[in-house]
Amino acid sequence: MKRRNWRSFEKAREFVRKLRLKDVGGWIEYRKSDKRPADIPSNPNVVYKNEGWKSIGDWLGTGSIASQKKYLLFWSFKKTRAFVQKLRLKGQKDFENWCRSGKRPEFITTHPSRTFKNNGWEGWGDFLGTGRVANKNMKFWSFRKARTYVRSSAFKDSGAFRNAAKSGKLPKGIPRSPDHEYEGKGWKSWGDFLGTGFIAHQNRNLLPPIEAKIEARKIVKKLGIKTLREWIEAYKAGKIPSNLPSDPFGAYAYRNKWRIKK
Repeated sequence: MKRRNWRSFEKAREFVRKLRLKDVGGWIEYRKSDKRPADIPSNPNVVYKNEGWKSIGDWLGTGSIASQKKYLLFWSFKKTRAFVQKLRLKGQKDFENWCRSGKRPEFITTHPSRTFKNNGWEGWGDFLGTGRVANKNMKFWSFRKARTYVRSSAFKDSGAFRNAAKSGKLPKGIPRSPDHEYEGKGWKSWGDFLGTGFIAHQNRNLLPPIEAKIEARKIVKKLGIKTLREWIEAYKAGKIPSNLPSDPFGAYAYRNKWRIKK
C-alpha cells in the first residue's frame, strides 16, 4: 500500500479509543462515515501491521482478542460446566440468550460445543445439567415396551403424544418421533402405536377414487358438508364410513381434480 501521512499508530489508537466503540461492527460503521479524519486509516490492520498492530480489541480498547487466540483465556470444560449449571438454564437457546444478555463473563465461551469438542463435550444436556441427551445418543426402549407404555397412557392422537413429549411428561426411553425411531423395528402406524385403532390411509381398504367420490357426494348432501374442515369433523365424529378417507385430497392425490360437491 502506498504510504500516506497517517498518524502514528499510538496517536491513531489513542484517538479511536476515545470514540468508545463497542466492537468491530461499530468501527466498520464509523470508518464509513464522514467523521473519520483523513489521517486515520480505514484498514489499520494493514497500515500498522508492522508498527504495533495487535488486534481490533486492542485498537478499540475493548480488550477483545482474536477468536483463534481467545480460547486460551477460557476456563476448562469442567469449571465452565460447573459455573453454567448453577444458572439452571433449560436448553441451548436459554444459554445463547444468556450470552447475549451481557451477563456472561469473558472466561465463559459462547460456543462450548466447539470449544470443548475434544475436551469433554457430551451434549447440551450434560453441559447444562438438564440430563437431556441428543436422540442420536439416547438409548430408547424397545418398540414393544414403548408401545405398551404409550397405550396405557390413552393418548387420543399423535398431537396429544407430541405435546406430552415436548412438556417432558414421557419417560426418557420413549422417543419424541417414534415413527422415525422405530421404522423397520415394528412400527405400523400411529393408531397401532397409541392403541386408538386408527389406520393410515395406505393401510386401509378404501374405495376406489371414482366410487369414493360418488359416496362422498351422497354424504355431503345428506350432512350438509361444505368444506374439508367440516368433512374432517364429521369423520372424527364417526359419521363417515371407514372405507372413505378423512382427507380425500391426501388419500387419492387428487388435489386438482377431487372436489366434494352436493
